[in-house]
Amino acid sequence: MQATEVRNTLLHFCELQLASILDEFDGAVLDAAASAGEGLTLCGDLLGQNANATVPARLRAVLNAIVARLQFHDELSQRSAHLHQLLALVQQPDECLPRDMPQLVALLGSIFSTQAEFALLRRMLPDQPLPPPSTGLELF
Repeated sequence: MQATEVRNTLLHFCELQLASILDEFDGAVLDAAASAGEGLTLCGDLLGQNANATVPARLRAVLNAIVARLQFHDELSQRSAHLHQLLALVQQPDECLPRDMPQLVALLGSIFSTQAEFALLRRMLPDQPLPPPSTGLELF
């Protein structure tokens, strides 16, 4: 087995593994988000029916905290999807890869969207002008 064949096999396994993780992770996050949203709706219903708003208000605060944590997980999911794209690029033939640093920077800038990813790019490529990150995340 040639080294290139081993590399391609390992990269393909990484790609499949990451795709599987992303599929399961996305489903779990979406289910949890739907449950938290349902809980927030119930809190609103309880507040409308109950003069003592202490319990629903506390529950609402907990559910809002859950939603914030899910947004963090959603960002991690997006970053994992970008890693999946990078793994696919690594497997491309040489002629399909960027030919110089400006092309590479443009390609990475078109894939990445989070502040954390652009911070890594700035650390890896401190002397390169980078495009600005997108203005927001696509949440849930």
